Amino acid sequence: MKRRGMALGLAALMTCTALFTTTAKAENKGSDEKETIKFTYWGSGDEKKGY
Repeated sequence: MKRRGMALGLAALMTCTALFTTTAKAENKGSDEKETIKFTYWGSGDEKKGY
């Protein structure tokens, strides 16, 4: 029962994330502004070059 609740919670979280991501993209559509994306990765220098 606990696993089912966790699975439903995870599915709800993923759904909300997808909805908010889609909304953000739609608002910026047609804009010529450049955006900078910062992220963290786990790996070696060779993997960093791949990004």
